[in-house]
Amino acid sequence: MANSLSEKMSGMKKYILWAIAVVITVWLVYPDTTPNTPPPGMVLVETCDLGHKINFIQADGIVSKANIKEIFRYDSFGKYFEGYIYSFNFCFRPRHDLRRMKICGESKSEQVQGMEAFPYNKHNWPRVLYVDKDVIYFSAHVIDKFRHQFKRGLVIYKLDRKRHVVTLIDLNYIGFGISVAQGRIYYTNLELNIIFYHNGVATKTGLRGVEVSVSPDGKYLAYMGSNFITYNKVIKLHDLESGETKRVTWNMMTTFEKKIDWSPDSKYFSFKNASDISRTPLMIAEASTGEVVAKIEDRGRPFMITEDEYKKIMQECNYSSVQESRIED
Repeated sequence: MANSLSEKMSGMKKYILWAIAVVITVWLVYPDTTPNTPPPGMVLVETCDLGHKINFIQADGIVSKANIKEIFRYDSFGKYFEGYIYSFNFCFRPRHDLRRMKICGESKSEQVQGMEAFPYNKHNWPRVLYVDKDVIYFSAHVIDKFRHQFKRGLVIYKLDRKRHVVTLIDLNYIGFGISVAQGRIYYTNLELNIIFYHNGVATKTGLRGVEVSVSPDGKYLAYMGSNFITYNKVIKLHDLESGETKRVTWNMMTTFEKKIDWSPDSKYFSFKNASDISRTPLMIAEASTGEVVAKIEDRGRPFMITEDEYKKIMQECNYSSVQESRIED
């Protein structure tokens, strides 16, 4: 009986070693054919050289390099919308004003109207969650300025850009990721349940994961989920209209980096796969299929814009004579 069990264990070990050998062989022999340019209709924007240069990478592999006059900042705390970056200024400004800066960098950042009366001194680490022409959603910690401690979890605010009024949303968030689009809020609670919050009502979606990210049009939900015994090693995509959930990719080495970004038209989303042995690449996947369509070397915090936006920026910023090259150069 013992010999039989030992033989079975030995056979299982051989099978596992054989499977690992096959995976490594396939990985080494068959090259990765994923394109290293943005998908059609998209242009990738990269900032470099301490914010004084912008690279526009087009779907045909052409890279347009443009020097800008002012420091251009784009990081995980900012949101792009129609030629501007919206973010809270943490550098050398004690009030952390919500500001916007034109992608050209031709003028210094300006304060967003309607935020003048917001009590910055009672909050810490505010972050922009969503921007459109009508509203801006942002989160912040409420602090005790005498004890310098957080009094509660994140609170969510909404700025009505037409009426210039900031209102508090009755949601005291504590969890692992929150995202907003089209007036709807999705977040992960401490039990790793993804919650849908709308008009004061919180409802469980039946999904489990962290770092949820809803598309700008409110139709898709991308998040980090689990698979079998793994934890937060799967990028999943949920169609909010059909209810279908797809597994985009599985990270067998380590966890994904947290930030998931969307293209302005909601056709594509991006994430960083830290399992790659080279520089951590930016992966771009198609929302309609869930398939990875591009793998691009990440130099900082790139984000996607549409070709129409790119052409408008090139015209408005007088970038018609920028230096152009190809990715292979």
